Amino acid sequence: MQDIAALGGKAVAVIGDVADPKTAEALAAAALKNFGRIDILVNNAALRREKPIGEMSYDDWREVMSATLDSAFHGVKACLPAMKKNGGTIVNIGGMSAHIGSAHRAMS
Repeated sequence: MQDIAALGGKAVAVIGDVADPKTAEALAAAALKNFGRIDILVNNAALRREKPIGEMSYDDWREVMSATLDSAFHGVKACLPAMKKNGGTIVNIGGMSAHIGSAHRAMS
């Protein structure tokens, strides 16, 4: 954040688990408090388990899905009310292995 400030920008950090809706709400609240609006939401969280699906537990699977997909849902739900007021853009980023596959990954 110091590098951003040194270049004249402004940044704020929020620590939390992006799979937790309370973290998404805290992120949106911090953005509104510090910047006054939300113009863009970038969903770029992912978690990988480098093991075949046959070796994954359901808890492993849910952890991956929560970080990768649930976090995007929670982020949109938290930011959408503010974005509807001023317009905005939502960007969802996925890895290439989701399209082409990757050895020993059940989900990317």
